[in-house]
Amino acid sequence: MAYLTRDQLRSLMEYRAPSCVTIYMPTLGVGPETQKFPIHLKNLLAEAQERLIERGMRAPDAEALLQPARAVLDDRLFWRNASRTLAMFVGPNLFETYHLPHDTRELVYVADRFAIKPLLRLFANDGRFYVLALNLGGVRLYEGSKYTLHEVAAESMPKSLGEILQYDEFERTLQFHSGVVAQTDRGTTGSVVFHGQGGGGDENWRKEAMVRYLKAVDAGLREMLGAEQPWVVLAGVAHLRGIFREVSRYPRLAPNDIDANPDTLSSDELHARAYGIMRPIFMEREKDAIALFEHLLGTQSPRAATEMREIVPAAYFARVEVLFADVDRPVWGTFNRESGDVSIHAEQTPESIDLLDFAVVHTLRNGGTVFALPSERMPATTTPVAAIFRY
Repeated sequence: MAYLTRDQLRSLMEYRAPSCVTIYMPTLGVGPETQKFPIHLKNLLAEAQERLIERGMRAPDAEALLQPARAVLDDRLFWRNASRTLAMFVGPNLFETYHLPHDTRELVYVADRFAIKPLLRLFANDGRFYVLALNLGGVRLYEGSKYTLHEVAAESMPKSLGEILQYDEFERTLQFHSGVVAQTDRGTTGSVVFHGQGGGGDENWRKEAMVRYLKAVDAGLREMLGAEQPWVVLAGVAHLRGIFREVSRYPRLAPNDIDANPDTLSSDELHARAYGIMRPIFMEREKDAIALFEHLLGTQSPRAATEMREIVPAAYFARVEVLFADVDRPVWGTFNRESGDVSIHAEQTPESIDLLDFAVVHTLRNGGTVFALPSERMPATTTPVAAIFRY
């Protein structure tokens, strides 16, 4: 399965071409049902080709643009990896597919940009966090969401305690070797075993070595996660987590940890325990944002808005601080960037864009916060969008 990263989402958001094709197709099923998926995708690609032609593309050019997508129709391995939704993005010199772990409505979208709103469940309010799995024999960093957890390359961090110390100096005081500690779904893992000569000196040296190592891990973590500073859940035995919290300068360590040797946990167990820690944090953030919106709306503040014609230009001109978007409802229309005028269409036309998707993209591009919500969790409004303006 290809995991969608935040950088890939940003690339999809920024991509522009005269004809971009987005397809979201539910792929939840087992047994004989899965055999229907290629047939259904073939029909959706035919629909996309018709829309490309309606927008003025020559039929041979439309067929050529969609050829990479048609190539997966007979790829058994591709369909074997299907999850709940297939997301497909096709443009000139671009073809990307992702198997999403959550449900979305079926969509064929042809415009000068991709439709990204259904992807936000991976990153927005129920969003992204990291797990730092601490072990003297090596740290691992995972990127997680409500639906997924996968390991990312921790290139800025030391691979083990031995890497942070000069081996010859270390060997004079302690013998350093790797011993098998656990067999997990990731294979056999190692830990660091110390043999000293006894006395307090060895214990002091051991702690000093661990402190240097964990400081280097912290420096690497801050370099990797940068100014965005997403939440990080610590996983490890108590003494390592305690020392790391003492030396760390990372500002967003989750208040609770996973108290276990991470090498003894499967990926599913690690994910379940990490998201159990993060979910209350995410939900509290959403609750606070909705409470602020409802207060502003109740006091008739100009900072609260529920009209698409007002929110779309505000998002484009960087006025939206917080956007609440119904992830299941497109709003078709057009937006004139020069005049700021918004036209809403009763149904999709060749000129239509999803105005709600447009507002989401520009809110994120301009540093705002987006809460991608199902209809039942939208704030006190009957529209699929609500916003808090910066001013």
